[in-house]
This record gives sequence, structure tokens and C-alpha cells, in this order.
Amino acid sequence: AVGETITYTVTATNTGNVTLTNVLVSDPMLTPNSITCPSVAPAGTCVLTGTYVVQQADADAGQIVNTGSAEGTSPTGPVGPVTSTVTTPIAQNPTMTVVKSAPTGTLAVGETITYTVTATNTGNVTLTNVVVSDPMLTPNSITCPSVAPGGTCVLTGTYVVQQTDIDAGQIVNTGTGGSTQTPPQTSTVTTPIPRTPNLAVLKIGPVGTVAVGETITYTVTATNTGNVTLTNVVVSDPMLTPNSITCPSVAPGGTCVLTGTYVVQQTDADAGQIVNTGTGGSDQTPPQTSTVTTPIPQTPAMTVVKSAPTGTLAVGQTITYTVTATNTGNVTLTNV
Repeated sequence: AVGETITYTVTATNTGNVTLTNVLVSDPMLTPNSITCPSVAPAGTCVLTGTYVVQQADADAGQIVNTGSAEGTSPTGPVGPVTSTVTTPIAQNPTMTVVKSAPTGTLAVGETITYTVTATNTGNVTLTNVVVSDPMLTPNSITCPSVAPGGTCVLTGTYVVQQTDIDAGQIVNTGTGGSTQTPPQTSTVTTPIPRTPNLAVLKIGPVGTVAVGETITYTVTATNTGNVTLTNVVVSDPMLTPNSITCPSVAPGGTCVLTGTYVVQQTDADAGQIVNTGTGGSDQTPPQTSTVTTPIPQTPAMTVVKSAPTGTLAVGQTITYTVTATNTGNVTLTNV
């Protein structure tokens, strides 16, 4: 494994029939990297024992190729150099993990949140062209030319929370990491968003004095005071014309307004007021009501007129009078 210290021996054997002198055995990769034996008799040996620390480049290559050499001098002149090469295979295990972080805190529409997508080299070889991406983020990708084992390639990006996220109750976001040596790996983070659907209803009536037979106007306003889009918002008032309106969807802060008219009745004047209730509801919220009481000043009044007979009156004549009581006020009089 990378960082491990391994030991090699390079053995030079005198396979001739004369003694060799100044036998040098060397290997530039080892520590120590050479040994000199003043003389080596026939069949004798000169041995270099050295260590080597495995490098990342060896793991990336999948092997360590190491060459030792020996040379010496015989009575007739130089001998060698001769070499011996050993190839030590290293099992390659290119792997990657991808982890995406989730944002913290309360999430609201329009808020900018930050994600990190971290690709970690969990194998034993250097990964090249490591690409970490997430199409929802800005920026949406980063490329690291190489990542050593244990190293990381990190994408940090931002995302603006959308109303559709609130309506869904969550943000589902997937980051991906891959390299030349590894297939794509993904990490998905689901960030829950608390939903608070709410609808407020306000009814507004006419101002000033109203009279029987007068056509007056009311508005019933349903306001989305929650954080999710409301659907099938119905605003109604059975006393008005028209008596209802349906809004297919109302975004947070938006309204659905019913405007209708009502003709003041005598029963309203007799009661001294008009009591009128508007209702608003949606798929996500229960019905909410708002009641407006419009006072009608009562002015009960009566006049009495008696008619006198006409013509010449004589004793014993029967004459006729009429006494007329007229309701000159705005309320019905009883027990007249």
C-alpha cells in the first residue's frame, strides 16, 4: 500500500571461475542504494538489501518496476554490468463517495440557501477529471483535474427557494460525482419545509345611510396568509348577487375577491340592521367567515288626518267622517 516500506534484495553471484574484485551492486530506488564487495570468489555472492517506500505514482501505475545491477572486475578486465528487474503488482481500487450537505434554518420563498457536494477519493489510485455537478445549483459544476486518495473535490453552490418547493413541502436535490476511473455516484438530500396553509376572510359593507329598495355593494376578500399556494378557493355569500366566485389557485399573499350587490328589504329596516356573512375556503383550509352588520337608523312616524263632511247639514242627517293614519316613517308599525 502507498506509504508502506518494503524490502528488496539484489544478489550478485560470481558464476565464473575467477575471483571478481570491486563488485558493485546497486539499485537507485533503494535505501541504501549500493554496496561494494572488495572481492567475490567463484560461487560467492555480494548482496544489497534496501528498503523502498511505496509511492502514489506506483499505485496509479498498478505496479512497482525496480531494476538492480551488478558489475565488477576480473583479472582480464571489467565484468558487467548485468541487471535484474522485478515487477511488483499493486491491486488498483478506484472508488469514490459523494455526500451532499443540507441547508439549515427556516426556509422561505426567495431565500438563498447553500449546498455543498463533496466527492471523496476513497480508493487507492489518483482519480482524474473529477466532475462534481448539481443542475439546481449556481454554479452547477466543478472539475478537479486530479484528486489523490483521501482527497476531495467540492462543489459549493446556491439555490433560491421557489414557491413550488413550499407547495411540495420539501426540496429534493441530487448531486453527482464521477471521474475517468469511476462511474457516476450520487447523493440526494431531501430538505423538509414546514407548510402553514391559512386563509383570512374580510367582508366590507357599504358606508353611509341605506334605505329600503337601495342597491348596496359588498366585497368579500379571502387572503392567503399562509406559505403555500391554495387551490379551489371559493368565496361565497348567499345574500349577494352574484353569490360566489371560485379562484383556481391563490399564491401566498394573494387574494380571491367576491364583489356582489344586495337590495335593502323592509325587513332589514324593521330589524334596524343588515347582518351579512361571507365565507371563504379552499382545498387546504377549512371555511373561514366574516360578518358585517350594517345599521339602518329607524325613524318610526305617523300622521293622522280627519276629513270633514261637506254640504248642508240638517238635524237628523247622518254624516260620514274618515280618520286616516299614515305611516310616514321607515319601519313597519304594529298594533295601529
